[in-house]
Amino acid sequence: MSEQFTAEQLHAIRKKEKANILKKVQSGGTLTQAERLILYGNSTDQKRYAKNQTELAELLGVDRKTIQRWRKEENFPKAMADGRYDIIAVRDWRERTRSSSTTDAEDLSKAEGEARRVWLQVEKLEHEIEVRKGEFISIEQAQQDVAQMCSRARSILLAIPDTLAPLVIGKTPTQAQQLIRKEIDNALAQISSDQVGL
Repeated sequence: MSEQFTAEQLHAIRKKEKANILKKVQSGGTLTQAERLILYGNSTDQKRYAKNQTELAELLGVDRKTIQRWRKEENFPKAMADGRYDIIAVRDWRERTRSSSTTDAEDLSKAEGEARRVWLQVEKLEHEIEVRKGEFISIEQAQQDVAQMCSRARSILLAIPDTLAPLVIGKTPTQAQQLIRKEIDNALAQISSDQVGL
C-alpha cells in the first residue's frame, strides 16, 4: 500500500480516519478493535505492548500501585507469556470498568505521590546544602558540646557556696537572700555567655 501512496497521502488518509473515528465517539458509538488500532497501535509514537507493569503505568499515566490494584480485579487483561501487557486491551478494560470519578481519584493519587516524591527530594537537597554550609553538626559533636556545657555549668554553680559563704555571715536573712540571688544571676549570665561562645 505504501508503494501506491506518497507519505503525504498516507498522512492525509490517517488524519481522515482519525477524524471519522472521533465523530463516531462523539455520537456515542463504540469503537471496533481495528479503529482502536488506528488510534493507538498504528502510529510510530504509540506502543502496542508494555514490557512490564512499570512501563504500562507510565504509558497509561497512572501510578504503578494502581496497576497492581487493577491486576487483582476481575477481567483485567492478563500479561502475555513473556510478561508484556497489551496496552489497548488494558485501555479498553479501563474504559469499561472505571468511572470518571475513580479515574480522577487514581490520577490524583499519582499526582500526590509525585508531589510527595519531589518534596522529599527538595528537603534532602536543602539538608545537604545546610550541612555543607556548616549549619548542622554531627551527633557526636553535639554530644561533646552538651557534655562540655554541662561540665562548665556544674563548675560555675558549685563555686557559688565558696563565694557566698564569707559574704552572708552576719547578714540578715533578707540581705543574705539578695546576695544569693545576685550570685545565682551572675552564675546564670556566665553560663549563658559560655554557651554563646560555643
